[in-house]
Amino acid sequence: RRTLKDFFFEYEVYKNPDRDLAELERETYLKYLLVELDENTPHRFAASIRYTMYPCYYQNYILSHMISAQLFEVLVSKFGPGRISNPDVSKWIISYLYEKGETEEWADRIRNATGKSLETGAYLRKLKIMN
Repeated sequence: RRTLKDFFFEYEVYKNPDRDLAELERETYLKYLLVELDENTPHRFAASIRYTMYPCYYQNYILSHMISAQLFEVLVSKFGPGRISNPDVSKWIISYLYEKGETEEWADRIRNATGKSLETGAYLRKLKIMN
């Protein structure tokens, strides 16, 4: 949820750069984290170097969370609770995600490994937003 909060905060900053950033921060904290910040709370966005060093990058964090959630669901389904100590898991990961290297597009690797294109379902279930 924090990554979503950060993404939408940054998106709104670029969409409306003249907006009161402290107010925007309070709104996004409440909407995505269900945390109410009072007006005296120090501005947290100003302490983050990410907005200046890595602008417009939060969507990549969300994509990585979506990919990991989708892959995790497949690993649980395929290998069950013993997946942590099962040597077949590493063979599966190598076969589906690493073996072909960059000769296969990342989206195709996800589709081949999970049986479906990247989608939001697993990520939303992980966040307990959707069943």
